[in-house]
This record gives sequence, C-alpha cells and structure tokens, in this order.
Amino acid sequence: MIWRDEEHLWGYLKPRMRGKWWRLEASCPDGLTDSMGLWQGQTHWLEHKIGRPSVQLLRPAQRTFALECRDHGVPWYACFGYRGNAWFYDFNGLLTNTAVTPPFWVSPSEALRLPREKAVGEA
Repeated sequence: MIWRDEEHLWGYLKPRMRGKWWRLEASCPDGLTDSMGLWQGQTHWLEHKIGRPSVQLLRPAQRTFALECRDHGVPWYACFGYRGNAWFYDFNGLLTNTAVTPPFWVSPSEALRLPREKAVGEA
C-alpha cells in the first residue's frame, strides 16, 4: 500500500491500534502530534509522516515536543508510511534509525491470530 497523505495513513493505522485513539486537528500548540491514544493506563502520542523515516521530517517544534515527552517518560512515537509499510520509531530510535513496535500496535501477523474484537479497538 502506498499512502498519498497523512490522513490516508491514519485510515490504515486506526483500526490496527489498541485502545482509544483520536486524530488531532490542532495547530496550537505548535508541535503537537497528529494523534493521541489511551492504552494500558497511559497517554500515547503519535506523529504521522509520509516518506523515508528521518528525524529531519519533523518540524523543530515537533522535535521539541518529542524530546519533552521522552524526558518526562511519556510515550511518543512517529509512524512513517514508507514503501508500503508503517514504520514506528520512538525518538531515540529515530535518531539511530531503529524501528520499534509500540505496545498498542497490532501487527498484521498478530491480527490474523486474534479474534477481531481483541485485535483492534478497545481490547
């Protein structure tokens, strides 16, 4: 699958994430992520990007927000739609080009093994 924009990527991501998720359409404060979710007693922040994974695709305010989350122990991830895959990174992984699997993500192979109601949504 090739994503044409971040909204199209969101359409792919949302049904594959555990918990309750919202796409944010906020321009203020600058740097706020594209979506946030509640899973296992935590708030998770998720930035959506299209293209090859790189910290350079984050605007300076987005980098600042990611660093603040990291420094305060708050889960922050960026998901890059690239070459037909959804690649997730935490901020440190983005700096070292090391993809991660967020705890809320239902991988395609896992989704095949789980009943639909447990694979996605508010499991």
